[in-house]
Amino acid sequence: MYDYVLAYDDTRVARDVYFFSLRRDALRGGAEFVFADELDVESLEFRIARIVEQWVKEKEI
Repeated sequence: MYDYVLAYDDTRVARDVYFFSLRRDALRGGAEFVFADELDVESLEFRIARIVEQWVKEKEI
């Protein structure tokens, strides 16, 4: 069992709903999901950035 799941930044793990799935699964397993740089994943700014990135990715495809 792990205590933490660590990511260096959110640009890869936070795409689509992947971040929320990882975080949910980490919490279910008793681990805390953290970023090396402190990010407020509950903030409106974080959520809006994820929505915009998803929209941009869909446009690229």
